Amino acid sequence: MHTRHAAAHPEHPTVIVREDDLMTALTTFFADHVFGPDRAAMLAAALPESATEQAGQRAAKAAALRKQLARIDSAENALITELEAPADPGDRATQALRQRIRARFTDLFTERTRIQAELTAVETATTTQDNDPALLDELPLLGDVLTGAPDRLIEQLFDAFHVTAVYSNDLHQVTINATLTDATLQTIADLLADPRTDHTTPPATAPTPTQDHFCHSKSDTGALVMAPSPG
Repeated sequence: MHTRHAAAHPEHPTVIVREDDLMTALTTFFADHVFGPDRAAMLAAALPESATEQAGQRAAKAAALRKQLARIDSAENALITELEAPADPGDRATQALRQRIRARFTDLFTERTRIQAELTAVETATTTQDNDPALLDELPLLGDVLTGAPDRLIEQLFDAFHVTAVYSNDLHQVTINATLTDATLQTIADLLADPRTDHTTPPATAPTPTQDHFCHSKSDTGALVMAPSPG
C-alpha cells in the first residue's frame, strides 16, 4: 500500500490484489491497445463519438451507482431492524451476532461513502475536451514490451501513460486507465533512444489471460484516453 495515499484516504479499506493478475492484464492491454497493430480500431470502438454520447455514458454510470446505493440502503435498513429487536444480555450467541451486524454496517457505510463520492464526481463532470486519436498513430508498433522488461522500464512506461488503478470492493474489479498526450510521445521516444533500454531483444512469450479485462471501456474495466497536452 502507498502510505501517502492511505493517509489521504483513511476511510478506504485495505485490499490486496495479486500483482501477477494485474501484470497479465496490463501486458495484454499494452500489447494490443497501445503498441499493437489493431489499436486504432480498438480505440475507435471505445471512444464516445460526441458530447451527447459522453453525457449518455455518464447518465448510465450515475444510474448504476444509484442502484448500488439503493441496494446498500436496503441492506442497512435490514441490519438496523435486526439491531432494534430486544436481545438477552446473557445470550452470548445473540451478542456475537449483533457484533457481526455492527461490523457489516460499518463495511456498508464505507462502501456507501465511496460510491456517493463517485456519483458526485459523475454528476458534476463536464464534457471532456475532444479526444485526439491521431496521437495513437505517433506511437511505434512494439507489441509486448512488458514481458521480461526490467522493473525500471515498466515503472517509466506506467508513469508516462499516467496509469491509474481503482479497486471496487463491491464489484471485486480493478479499473485501470491510461492517458496518452503529446508529452507521453516524447517520453516514449526518449525511452527508445536510451541505450539502457534493450528494446531490440524479443520479449518472452507473454502468458495468455483467460479474459482480457481491458478490451472495452463500456464494460467499465479499462480505457485508453487520448488527449492533447494543455497549452
